[in-house]
Amino acid sequence: MRRRFASLYYSHLVSSQENYGVELIGPVRSDPSWQAKRHPKFASSNFQIDWSKQVAICPRGHQSKGWINKTDKKGQPIIHVRFSQYDCGICPSRSRCTRAKTEPRSLTIHTKQEYIAFHHRRQTQNTPEFLKTYNQRAGIEGTLVSRCQAFGFASISH
Repeated sequence: MRRRFASLYYSHLVSSQENYGVELIGPVRSDPSWQAKRHPKFASSNFQIDWSKQVAICPRGHQSKGWINKTDKKGQPIIHVRFSQYDCGICPSRSRCTRAKTEPRSLTIHTKQEYIAFHHRRQTQNTPEFLKTYNQRAGIEGTLVSRCQAFGFASISH
């Protein structure tokens, strides 16, 4: 039986460290995209991001042509990155990278600090060291929940 973990949000990884000096211990969700599942080389995590130049570089070496700062539906800052229609149009890997008929590949990424924190966690969350620490945290949390229930507290919000 595989354990199902609650996932941390991008912003929480950064804000907890910046505001309180606390590292949150918990997993982040895996990449849900079809590219990550069927063609991992073309998952967004395999695009290089040059933050100073505000460009993304695809696994085939093409640089993005657009970088637009936006906000998502929840009001959080995001970045929309768009590649060249020409580069994507002639790319032999197009069908593994995008399902769009004529439009080029695009990415939606989070701010630099959130992006880096999230991808670092994704890379480390399956290591023995992380799992040991996470299991300790989960054990402590379980003890707190059982004690709160025993003393009549309705719930603990995370």
